[in-house]
Amino acid sequence: MPAPLANNRQAQTIEALMAEHGDGILRLCYLYLKDVQLAEDAFQETFLRAYQALPKFKGTSSVKTWLYAIAANVCRSEYRKKKPLAFSDCTLPEAGYEPAMGEDDTVVRAVLALDEKYREVILLFYYSDMSVKDIARALHVSSSAVTVRLSRAREKLKKDLKEWYFDEPIETGCG
Repeated sequence: MPAPLANNRQAQTIEALMAEHGDGILRLCYLYLKDVQLAEDAFQETFLRAYQALPKFKGTSSVKTWLYAIAANVCRSEYRKKKPLAFSDCTLPEAGYEPAMGEDDTVVRAVLALDEKYREVILLFYYSDMSVKDIARALHVSSSAVTVRLSRAREKLKKDLKEWYFDEPIETGCG
């Protein structure tokens, strides 16, 4: 196959992947980096690396897992370079999400305050809807390591959010 034709198919494939997974990748990048411009740069770098690596993709994992692994690696590299922002600057990014004045972002702040290894499994599991097995592949760790990290992160969040979250049922006055 001639190189220009192969490159055209590769570009079309990346465009399709961006359309399918772009919002999730951008959200993940923002949650890692807590800065819109850095997240956008990481997003672009993720798909640039994916474009370059596409001919080598063997399909041993899902495309989603492969892309999220690339994004996580890009974000980790960028995170180490940047000066962390104050958590007051952080919001939960959704497509078109803008926090309302006075909106409670306690959970987001608690997640963002976790150590990196715990934060990334929480982000991938809950925000990116990835399975433990896919997270293990993306992070190049065992499934049991992911399970342990999730458990420890949940315990830390439970402790940190104790005053915010009430474990007792709310009485309705009925019966």
